[in-house]
Amino acid sequence: MFRLSLFSLLGLAAALHGETGHEAWLRYATLDGASLDQARQAVPAVVSVLDQSPVAASARAELIRGLKGILGRTPRAESTMPRESAILVGTVEEVRRAAPV
Repeated sequence: MFRLSLFSLLGLAAALHGETGHEAWLRYATLDGASLDQARQAVPAVVSVLDQSPVAASARAELIRGLKGILGRTPRAESTMPRESAILVGTVEEVRRAAPV
């Protein structure tokens, strides 16, 4: 009886499909329907990095990868202050220098 229960439990565990750690960490599941339409209208099509450091470049790459996965479109990457709405990656000081008020 114990062996049958053990084999049943092992069989059930093998049949279950879980996510890997990679899929669970920073998974960018695509939106659909009205949520996708709303997000595409609200999220800028540009990711601009005001600093050319490796950290800033990595942040831009991850933002672009995430937005592509969620929205199904790839934002444009820029290295200057854009004239349109954009997601800015930089320090407060860099933003103040690029767009003084």
